[in-house]
Parts: sequence; C-alpha cells; structure tokens
Amino acid sequence: MIRWKHVFAALAVAASTNNVGVGDGVRLGGNGLLVDMAAPVSSPSVAYPIATSDCVVRVNQRQVVLHWTTSSFQHLQHPEYQSDAAISAVLTSSIGQVAVSPQHIVNRTNLAKHQNQAGVAMSIAGNGQAKIKLSIKLEDDAPVAGVHCATVVLTVTGN
Repeated sequence: MIRWKHVFAALAVAASTNNVGVGDGVRLGGNGLLVDMAAPVSSPSVAYPIATSDCVVRVNQRQVVLHWTTSSFQHLQHPEYQSDAAISAVLTSSIGQVAVSPQHIVNRTNLAKHQNQAGVAMSIAGNGQAKIKLSIKLEDDAPVAGVHCATVVLTVTGN
C-alpha cells in the first residue's frame, strides 16, 4: 500500500496539503500551472511489489520543481519490520516547448545506514505539458508476508 501525500506551494504565496489514499488522484493548480497526479496502481504480481502513478504537469510560461519523497516500507501488522524503498521518476512524454531536467532519476532508502527517506526532483519549464511516471518499489529479498506501507510526499514549487 502506498499513501500519497501532496504538498503544493506556488508563487511562494499559497500552500495547501492534500492527503490522498489508495485509489485517489489529485489536481493542484495555480496561475499558469496545473499538476494532475493519477491514482497509484499497484502491481502485486511482480516479484517485488511496485506502485506507479502518472503525473501530468502543464506549465504556461512557468518553471516548477516537483520533489517526491518516500519513506521506507513498514509492515502494518508488525511495525518493527521495515524494508527499503526505491523511488524513480521518468519523463514519458512532452507536448509543446517544455524542458524537463533530469529526464530520469532514481533514489533509494538505506535502512542499514539509517536513511529511512529518499527523494527525487525534476525541474519543468516553458509552455506545454510533461508526463512523468513515478514508481515506488519495495526492495527486500525476503519481505515478511503481509501488508507493507510507504508514504510518498509530492512538493511542487514554482515561479
């Protein structure tokens, strides 16, 4: 299970927080900016559980930075069991005059080194639309059976 949490700050003026659960999506907008985050889709049939979500960003003569942070995975019935998480963001398409940097980024938690959060960031600028696929993966060779949960936070800043 992935808990998505979105934080939006645009033009350093407005801020709002939306808690988004499994199966929910979110739309954040401001003057010249629209961010659509699709509901996460889990793939429990793969060897290592993974959840993905599409994020569509529309900018109109704006520059924004999207920063996603994930926690490590925690077993819901036995909170003492944790697993590392990998987070990745990949540009899958763009329309118009939009620049995205970087176009692919990956980061991981490292519980062995007491790093229980990992983050990735992308800058989007110009006039157009960018579609980004966000993936969260449980990285454990032998996870304890049951439900594991990670919390993902999206922060959007722009000018």
